[in-house]
Amino acid sequence: MPDVLFTEPKAALQGRVRGGVLVPALDIDARNVALETWRTFTSLLQFSITGPSGLAAKVYRVPRTSIFIEQPDNVVNMPLPAISIVANEGKHEAYGLGPGQLLDETANVYGEGLVLYSIGDWVEELNVEVWGSSAAERRSLVVGMTEVFTIVEESSTLRLKLPKYFDQVATFELIGTRYIDDTDSVRNRRRAMMRVLLTVPQVRLARFQRLIPQVQVEVIDAQLTDAAIAAAAVASMNEFTSEFSGEFS
Repeated sequence: MPDVLFTEPKAALQGRVRGGVLVPALDIDARNVALETWRTFTSLLQFSITGPSGLAAKVYRVPRTSIFIEQPDNVVNMPLPAISIVANEGKHEAYGLGPGQLLDETANVYGEGLVLYSIGDWVEELNVEVWGSSAAERRSLVVGMTEVFTIVEESSTLRLKLPKYFDQVATFELIGTRYIDDTDSVRNRRRAMMRVLLTVPQVRLARFQRLIPQVQVEVIDAQLTDAAIAAAAVASMNEFTSEFSGEFS
């Protein structure tokens, strides 16, 4: 089992040295990196509202500052359109009862003598809340987000690579959508709730030692002839047969 690298809670902010390797002190986890990556990705999407003539009357984006991965501080006065994540209970799903799995293909990728050590998945059913200033804007947000979450035909999930988390891949699977009409609707604040299943691998850095194979060779006297070798083999076999028969005589 390799030495798993970790940072103790009391370690300095710049990290601590373990076995000659500086391990940074992290204040983010796989979930946070996945949501921040999704936030940036979503801010680059273009949404459109169709006009009476059937053409796109409005094309817009939701700025990153209006996409929240936590509950917004001021829901009443936040500018629209906006998208926010309403957190839910998540689960650490380990890959069985035994130890995790070394990802051999990551050896020396993130540091000399280091390899990624998989400990399981973080799984959470997120509530993605979308806000529009009109029914048409809300509808365009829901339709656009639905298209994105089912962008891959083979798996019907959105897959985002996480460069800031050891290049792992987070998946977002759309489960359902609900339009919500309440007292805010009359104030031109319409919202919908989209249920999305987030799955992201959880990994750690581990130290490994390269296996150096050693072979022990026994050299037979070069002067020993083939006939002598054969005679020695016959004698050895006869001795074995005699001892074997004697046990049952």
